Amino acid sequence: MTTPVPHTDPTSVVHRPSPRQLLVVAKTRFVLFAIVIGLAVLRGNWTALVILAVLAPILAVGLVWYVRGTTVTVSGTQLTYRRPWSTRTVSLDGRQRGLLCVVDQRVQRLGVLAVRGADDTRIVLTEGYFDFPALADVAGRCGVQIVSPDQPLTGKQIRAVAPRLIPRWMA
Repeated sequence: MTTPVPHTDPTSVVHRPSPRQLLVVAKTRFVLFAIVIGLAVLRGNWTALVILAVLAPILAVGLVWYVRGTTVTVSGTQLTYRRPWSTRTVSLDGRQRGLLCVVDQRVQRLGVLAVRGADDTRIVLTEGYFDFPALADVAGRCGVQIVSPDQPLTGKQIRAVAPRLIPRWMA
């Protein structure tokens, strides 16, 4: 979802997490949750079921809170990633480095945009919450390298092309 930012530069754009991508993430989490519930029932662990019954609505409220409070704003001079608990900003002064690519994690392929500023501030956005066209729009506005989604890269390849750009756990 893309909207202009009020009271700022008219070229500023705001992206929010994609409901379609969130459904994909929610489905995979639901499958894992169902497996845990199934195991608890098979083992007769009723305490675990009560804990899961209490945890489920808390996690749902947390996800809604995250989605409503998360934005990525790109202006001519900076990239800002706001979440309910933190804000990160990377200056787009020509010294930023970045890469948009599909990371092959063996189990899944995931679109990842990583931008690191001259002050070492890093913003990493994934296709887990943002759809690939939104990531491509942000990458284009930030002036970072875009690798075709048809050419997924492994973690080793990404570290060779752009060292220290994406977190080690991601690739």
